[in-house]
Amino acid sequence: MIPIPQFSRYISNLRSSALAVVISAISCVSADAQQSTASQNIQSLINSINRGGGGGSSTTHHVLPSTSTGGSGIVIQSNGAGGGVNIQSFSNNNLSNNQSGGLVVSATNGGQVVINGVTDNTVSNNGSNGITLNAQGGTISLGTVSGNVITGNQGAGILMTGSSGMISVDSLTQNTITGNAGAGIEIASSGATINANITGNTISNNGGPGILVSGSGGFINLNVGGVAAGAGNIISGNGGGGFNFNAFGTGFVGVNGSGNQLTGNSGGGVFLSARGAGHGQMRLRNNTISNTTAGNGNGNGVEIRREQNGLFGVELENNSISNNAGDGISVDTLGSDSQDPNQAFQGLANLLHLLENDISNNQGNGISLTTRADSVVYVVGVLNSIVDNGLDGVSVTTLQNSALGSPVAGLPPGLPSVLDANTISGNGGNGITLSANGGGQAILNVVSTVGDTVISANGGNGISVLANGTTTSHLHVSSDSGFSTTISGNAGSGVRIESTGSSNATVSVLSTNIQSNTGGTAGSGDGVELIAGGSSSQTLLLGASGQGNVIEGNAGDGISVGISGSANPTIVADSNVIRANQGDGVSIDLQGPLDTTSARPSVTAVFENNLITENAGNGVNINLQGAAGTRADPLFLQFNGNNISSNSLSGIVLVADPGFVQNVAVSFPNLPPGGNNNPTVPFDPNSPAFQSLNGGGARNYQSPFLNLNTAQNTRLNITNNNIQNNGTGTVTGIGVDIQVGTNAYVAADIRNNQFGGNLNADVRTGSFISGPDPNTSIDDVNPNLDTVFLDDTAQLDMRFTGNRGNQIEVEAGGAVYNNNDAGKGGAGRSVFLFQVEDNASLNGSNLFINAAGQVTDVRQSFNMGGYNIRALPDPNFPNPNFPPFLP
Repeated sequence: MIPIPQFSRYISNLRSSALAVVISAISCVSADAQQSTASQNIQSLINSINRGGGGGSSTTHHVLPSTSTGGSGIVIQSNGAGGGVNIQSFSNNNLSNNQSGGLVVSATNGGQVVINGVTDNTVSNNGSNGITLNAQGGTISLGTVSGNVITGNQGAGILMTGSSGMISVDSLTQNTITGNAGAGIEIASSGATINANITGNTISNNGGPGILVSGSGGFINLNVGGVAAGAGNIISGNGGGGFNFNAFGTGFVGVNGSGNQLTGNSGGGVFLSARGAGHGQMRLRNNTISNTTAGNGNGNGVEIRREQNGLFGVELENNSISNNAGDGISVDTLGSDSQDPNQAFQGLANLLHLLENDISNNQGNGISLTTRADSVVYVVGVLNSIVDNGLDGVSVTTLQNSALGSPVAGLPPGLPSVLDANTISGNGGNGITLSANGGGQAILNVVSTVGDTVISANGGNGISVLANGTTTSHLHVSSDSGFSTTISGNAGSGVRIESTGSSNATVSVLSTNIQSNTGGTAGSGDGVELIAGGSSSQTLLLGASGQGNVIEGNAGDGISVGISGSANPTIVADSNVIRANQGDGVSIDLQGPLDTTSARPSVTAVFENNLITENAGNGVNINLQGAAGTRADPLFLQFNGNNISSNSLSGIVLVADPGFVQNVAVSFPNLPPGGNNNPTVPFDPNSPAFQSLNGGGARNYQSPFLNLNTAQNTRLNITNNNIQNNGTGTVTGIGVDIQVGTNAYVAADIRNNQFGGNLNADVRTGSFISGPDPNTSIDDVNPNLDTVFLDDTAQLDMRFTGNRGNQIEVEAGGAVYNNNDAGKGGAGRSVFLFQVEDNASLNGSNLFINAAGQVTDVRQSFNMGGYNIRALPDPNFPNPNFPPFLP
């Protein structure tokens, strides 16, 4: 006689005859019922079950026993409302080698199956899934599923599936699920609600993912692992990744996972996908996700993907994500944006929250964020350690009108993503890359409000901003009082911004230490580097009152600006310490075209209240090449209230060098002596007819043969600065050095500065020939016309008041053409047009005392230097009528 609790185990021992058992519509087999029938033999028990005794469901299926070669080991099913199956315990069975599944539990059409315990069974080597729970309009409730060994099955270890109805598993714990051909645990809903607590299991070496979830409809809610000792699952060596969660169609997948160890899985550690109108929510805490291999995936530690109208919300807290073959965390989104009225989740954004994770030693990026095709993602990362990854620490790429952060939410520029108090160090590439392409937008704040931010010792730049095409990038870097943001020791520059196309980039850096970036093969080693090209527009804001940066000890320049194309950057630097850099303190290098027809660049640069000191080059080095700016809208360079001192070379150097000749030609009648037309007599530039062309009109030239149209135009304001003790390298040391080439115009407003102690002169000016000599004028072969090529001029309009110092060398000379043009007077033609305003202010307001204690006659210095001294200043500076002072 066999007691009822033992019958399943007894039947499973008859495997040699391929005996299968189907339990249909039983609701009465309780512990008491089992005891009351303990004396029955197995055949009478089976007959009793088949009859649905005790008030089972009104519909019964199948006949026991079944010898079908395609059958499952045990099938428990309830079909129809009004009854159900209730089993107290399903324990200690061996369900092996069946041609289909091991254990199949099915509830259809309102049927119910309740099994309080499925424990200590062996379910192995079956032709399909080890255990299948199938809800098709019914309800399946399992209490504790524990201690089972589920191995070697040709499908999933455990499959939960349903188109409607509900499946709930209170506790799926302490099971060994290994070596199955499919997933360890697979959960699929096309309309059912499936709830499960999955804790303390070993899920390993399965052909598919450790846990595979697919929700095309309905709701799937999982708790995977836990905080108690032993509650976490060991998910290792699986062929399709560790966790693979998919929400698509209209499905919802929600996962709360903690304390799990996901190691050595092929393809990836954790994967979450939201597509169609699917909604995926995942919270992972205190998990280890490590040593993934690429397999059929990317080998990422955590991978999140969003498509079409899907929506995800992911929180990762205190996880160790390390030593994976791909990225530590990878996010890839595409599809409609959150404001699209046609999408399922209008107004809701895709969210990624990262808190206190260790993301290290991954072969790819620490964190990779890619947005495409109108999608919008918000990321908040706080107190994470992102170190020693093979590529970038954090890599952001936006494409195709997508955005990181929202350009439409909040005040302009929009709602930013935030990286707060993270350590991003030792990565093979950049610490942070922010790349916007093809209409994409990136809005990111890197701040220190709850701790310190450290971006150090990365193989590239500390932060790299790339803006291409028609994109917009906004980067804000700062720290709150009591905390610090440090960008140091990177193999490129501290912060590097590169813009091309018609992109727009805005970068603000406040209260940040940018130190000891080393350069080398990865970059220039500047503290802050801006490269502006194409027709791009940039705004670079460095410091503010009370929020200045320390830009110190970098291998290149403290601040480096390179401008080309028709780019038009604006740079504002306020209250910074720019010290002991191995290049210049500030370098502005503009490269315009060598003609007047191509698009030309421009720049607005304002430096106020900065300390620029002890740099190995110049304090400020401005090199302007080619055509740039217009007379009406010149380059604008302002230095006000700065302390520019003790630099190895000069304080402020400006070289205006267009580098080419315009070769403006004027044709006029050939007028021989005596009034007779004789083509063999060359033109006479002193003739009344030639003089009648003097003064311009469309040609804008003056006698004798000067071209007053300039291709490079600059306004330079140097006011209220302390410019002292430069030239510590004992090679050269000028306080302010302005050199103007032919074809260039500079309006220099130099007022109220304190000079002194510079190695050479405090103020020096000069002109030079920029580019080759102009064409030599000719006696045209036309019998009636001659041609003269006008000489390009070097032009400086200066206001010089209220300055104090030791020595000035204000020379206008230097720009002299030496081609022997007989019609213009031969060689040695001076083409410098330098003017300074006087109105009794040159001597009255300036005070220069030389080393011998003698007061310098400043007015006489300008006079001897070849300047035109304008007696009355214009109401506005620069002189709008410059230069009608010529005779």
